[in-house]
Amino acid sequence: MEVPTFSGIAASCAQVAAPAMDAIRQYTGELYSETVEFEEAGAAPTRPGFTEKVCLANYSDSSVSTQPESGNPPLRRTFHLQIALRLGDDAISAAGRHIDKACENFDECDFNSEIADESFDGSAFTSSNTAITMFRVRNAIISVSVDGADASSQPGEASQDPEISALAPGARVVAEAMAGDTAAFLVS
Repeated sequence: MEVPTFSGIAASCAQVAAPAMDAIRQYTGELYSETVEFEEAGAAPTRPGFTEKVCLANYSDSSVSTQPESGNPPLRRTFHLQIALRLGDDAISAAGRHIDKACENFDECDFNSEIADESFDGSAFTSSNTAITMFRVRNAIISVSVDGADASSQPGEASQDPEISALAPGARVVAEAMAGDTAAFLVS
């Protein structure tokens, strides 16, 4: 029996992010604001057999001192939600190959099958530390990445990159929430 594939992605980033909002609220804590909305992060690339939507939200708190009395409280957390659909006769297999290949693009990558059909948790150490959780359900590949900035404990430094261990839980809980309600943002 052939597994049905998804044929489209919700029109708005608000719809895409809806299943994750409680998880985002819990993870961001004091940075969370009801006024922050997910917005499209530029035009999605066009490739044959592929459709995609990228949404972005930036939660920040300007009231946190960049030179705190103690610790390194978060100043900003940025979420990128990327939904990609493989289309065509070989869509499910192509989506599987896509997630396998994507893992190679990260500095660290740990495959697991804890979310949906398959998933991985990864990290990139480029211009800023970024944690990612990517999962596949049928022909859909969903990527949740989180980066940010923390207050610096060093005099003269405005901010510092958070440790991956501070970002990874955010990517993971948002991915889990989205996997729990794909009907909210994927069209069958």
